[in-house]
Amino acid sequence: MENRSPQIVSSPWRLCTVTQVEEVKWLCHMIPIWICTIFYTTAYTQVFSLFVIQGAAMDTHLGSFNVPPASLYAVDCVTVVVCIMAYNKWLMPLAIRWTGRPEGLSGLQRIGLGMPIIVLAMLEAGFVEMVRLRKRRTGENISILWQVPQFMTTGVSETFTYIGQMQFFYDQAPDAMRSIGSTLTPASTALGNYLNILLVRVISRLTGNPGWIPNSGSIDMGHLDYFFTIAILTIINFGLFCLISIGYKYIKLHEISPSLPAMS
Repeated sequence: MENRSPQIVSSPWRLCTVTQVEEVKWLCHMIPIWICTIFYTTAYTQVFSLFVIQGAAMDTHLGSFNVPPASLYAVDCVTVVVCIMAYNKWLMPLAIRWTGRPEGLSGLQRIGLGMPIIVLAMLEAGFVEMVRLRKRRTGENISILWQVPQFMTTGVSETFTYIGQMQFFYDQAPDAMRSIGSTLTPASTALGNYLNILLVRVISRLTGNPGWIPNSGSIDMGHLDYFFTIAILTIINFGLFCLISIGYKYIKLHEISPSLPAMS
């Protein structure tokens, strides 16, 4: 009887290196934090949607000049630029002395600073909407400049959170997965926008028409101020992020090094 020695079939679908296994483990290690950033984007995306709708229902005239509601996003952009310069000049030296890190704050620390700030922006937007509705009942209207503080607050939050995300996902990615690490931030932004659409549709269906967000007509018929209570969801998300980040172990790049093939 002919004896046949067992042979291992070298197939890329059955054979992988220990390095590849570690890289997949890294990706799974990052998923909980990545999910938290998706829920953050759900709140932040109101800058491009409900903030604009709210502004369109306000007095957009500054003398003879008419302010386009969407143009106030420029306040957010300017705030980001100013915050980055202020961080690099004043905050970063203090953070280096406090943390002992050459980069100052870590990616997770930046994200942790930005998340609660977006809660303040939602509360500001809700307060402005309450004032606007109260004035509308008396036949008055408030200036669109009331929205400036909430745009500034979202800019501060964006500075910490999104820069922190890019720093964290890229730095923690092994060399072979840097491209994936770079795409995690825009991926969470895209999914956060889709989640926001789903949230708006669910709330619109549950509250009816006009409900909180009227499907047609003026938002004066609804209660947009109630919708900004999504700040509560953001607080819950921040709490989960804190629990996850406390238990997170930073991966050192030298821990993931090329190795011999191992059977999967």
